[in-house]
Amino acid sequence: MRHVLFALVLIGWTLQALGYGGGTGGGTSCPAPKFAQFDPPEMTEVAKGAKFSFLAWSLQPETLEVTIRGQKVAVEISPKGPNYLVSGVLPPELTGPVRINLKAYGPGQCLGTGGWLVKVRED
Repeated sequence: MRHVLFALVLIGWTLQALGYGGGTGGGTSCPAPKFAQFDPPEMTEVAKGAKFSFLAWSLQPETLEVTIRGQKVAVEISPKGPNYLVSGVLPPELTGPVRINLKAYGPGQCLGTGGWLVKVRED
């Protein structure tokens, strides 16, 4: 009887682990959007109102949201081969360390996030 109980507990634990992605079953992958080639580069010091850009792929461009300190920032999205070149301008009132936050959905509604930090001069 103990062996049967042990086997049932082991089977239950295994099924629970597989339910949390531990298995190699035939699920489909969900590619999240990717972001790279940040300009200006991470931790660069820039002037107020500086331009910025980055490359994005595997996304639905209409879902892209760029925010800085909780404020949405308008961007221009241009196709560049299979990717998108995204460009915008930092709001002129910002100074100090500023994180440019990126969020978009890809095929299958998979969420992708990213961003980078720049330092805006106070002059």
